[in-house]
Amino acid sequence: LLDALARANVRRIVLASSLAVYDHLRAGERLDETTPLESDTDARGAYIVAKLEQERLVRESGLDARILRPGIVWGPGRGWFYHLGATVGRRLWIALAGAAKLPLVHVESCAEAFVLAAEVERGGFTLNVIDDGAPTRTEYLRRLASTTEPVPIVLSVPWGLLKLLASSANLFGVRAGTLHPARLAARCRPLEYSNEAARRTLGWKPRSF
Repeated sequence: LLDALARANVRRIVLASSLAVYDHLRAGERLDETTPLESDTDARGAYIVAKLEQERLVRESGLDARILRPGIVWGPGRGWFYHLGATVGRRLWIALAGAAKLPLVHVESCAEAFVLAAEVERGGFTLNVIDDGAPTRTEYLRRLASTTEPVPIVLSVPWGLLKLLASSANLFGVRAGTLHPARLAARCRPLEYSNEAARRTLGWKPRSF
């Protein structure tokens, strides 16, 4: 594809990467464009390998690369994400790491960022695309629960307990699914998020949850 773009004299490319490419930080730290990228790709799986390789190929292509790393894209028809937690019947929802913030971006807000990235004169950037006012996982699930009938109770499993469960499972050789330590940390670890670079570079105006 990159070769075909070059032959067609297309000089500008906008790549949809992912916020998931970053390395693990300590709980409470700030994630922005200066955060190191994931180094233990085997532990994180094929998706991370593919996204990092996409970024590398685009940067080395000689094209005017504009790389965007959206957070969790949500909108009509996509309210529940598989790593938010679990449901127990219709009456109980369980939020994993309920106090951790969700780096959400509404689908329309995300689309606006991609249009701006394609149109802005100066490229060669990599930007995180996250809306303002990131809710906690519990806040998000309670908002979502309020749209259903009957309204379920939302309970939160603290990050510290999740981390302990993952470590204990790892001791017994269980390294799959939600309790895989590296994947659990990437999805649920409580972090702070910044969209300052996207605002400044693109003139983008993110939404608020």
